[in-house]
Amino acid sequence: MRIKDLNIRINKEFKLSINKDSILTRINDAQEYDTDSLFYLYFPIPGTNATLKTIVTIKLIDRYTIIRFESVKYFKAHGTLFTSLDRTEKIISNYTVQDYLRIFNESVITKLITTSGKLEDVYGRNE
Repeated sequence: MRIKDLNIRINKEFKLSINKDSILTRINDAQEYDTDSLFYLYFPIPGTNATLKTIVTIKLIDRYTIIRFESVKYFKAHGTLFTSLDRTEKIISNYTVQDYLRIFNESVITKLITTSGKLEDVYGRNE
């Protein structure tokens, strides 16, 4: 296993017509708080054996839930028989902010909008 700090600022907001409580119940291990909530979200990077740790703020404004993708903290990669840690690190090291936005949108936002129930691969924690 390898953990690599990234500390990349993103600062992109997503405005959803989904209740904040509903979103928090669909993210594994996320707990609801009465105020705006800072969360660490963890989700896999498609096509790799790595997981991203991101910081997001989830808040309710009027009838909309705003998810602000603050930053990417690090990735954690696991080597397998077919995928080396060096190869995974090389792939991820070439990602741009746009790549992280695309991954977040596909792994979190799109799933929140298009599916119901728990997001199987997305975990949230208040640390």
